[in-house]
Amino acid sequence: MTGSEEEAVTAVMRSFSRAVGTFDADLMVSLWDPEAETIVYQPEELHHAIYSRDALHSYIRNLPHVIRGLYDTRVVDRKLEVCGEFAHAYVRFWCRIERPDDEPVDGQVRQTYLLRKRPSGWFFVQYHESRQVPGFATPPSRTEM
Repeated sequence: MTGSEEEAVTAVMRSFSRAVGTFDADLMVSLWDPEAETIVYQPEELHHAIYSRDALHSYIRNLPHVIRGLYDTRVVDRKLEVCGEFAHAYVRFWCRIERPDDEPVDGQVRQTYLLRKRPSGWFFVQYHESRQVPGFATPPSRTEM
């Protein structure tokens, strides 16, 4: 992996964060592989994945009705590997999610990304986010992993 490839992937991931934080549906859709027949975007609050760029656009446009914003964001852990024309990344961060009509949600969010390199740059093909479920707060010991 070259430093410049890692920097390019990191820049796309930052654009992803900016798109979510500003509810910019056009920016978000532009980050996804235009040549992919199917994408996979699994946000934590949906029971199903989003499989198309059009559905992703609608989801981001509707997001302000679900959350007001993410605040006090702090990265806890980040791993990134570039393998030829693919890259995968894992990010775990803490944030406060403000919701329009409810109490804020504090806690860690975990994200995994899969990106593909095209002649015009790096694009997402898969994204998944999850939150630690209550009752599973104690991590296994190192010998159990």
